Amino acid sequence: AGFCYFVYQAHPHIEDEVIYLYHASYLAQGSLTVPAPPVAAAFSFYMIPHEADRWFSIFPPGWPVMLAAGVLLGIPWLVNPVLAGFNVLLSYLVVQEMYSRRTARMTLLLLCLSPWFVFMGMNFMAHTFTLTCALSATLGIVWARKTGRCLWAWLGGGAVGMGRLIR
Repeated sequence: AGFCYFVYQAHPHIEDEVIYLYHASYLAQGSLTVPAPPVAAAFSFYMIPHEADRWFSIFPPGWPVMLAAGVLLGIPWLVNPVLAGFNVLLSYLVVQEMYSRRTARMTLLLLCLSPWFVFMGMNFMAHTFTLTCALSATLGIVWARKTGRCLWAWLGGGAVGMGRLIR
């Protein structure tokens, strides 16, 4: 969160991030599309196709819906850092189920020192939420096999479905 706020300045820097945040802002207002500007060709942008009277994002709604929660709370920049922290916990749980606790701790050390993981945790891209869904699905299936309870399989399947709405 500190890197996102102080280094990344809590705002998007690349086109995809801008569109994700724009998409999240109009979803937070309860709209699936926004009115097109009077001269849409003047604002032609390949990531925002337009019809005669409306604009919409090319991206699936999964990540913008999650980002919309941050928009509603006035802290969209904090969504990915929180998810990155949650991913650390999920990673520990997944690796601990498959290997020893020592291996799980070493995995977390390497994960937290990974520049790519830290960068993805401070931007506005969908990768961190995709990892959350993948880890949740994995943990759901591992726990379903371990306990024999179908609830975990359902939760794992829901995480797979949510992941498909992101990418």
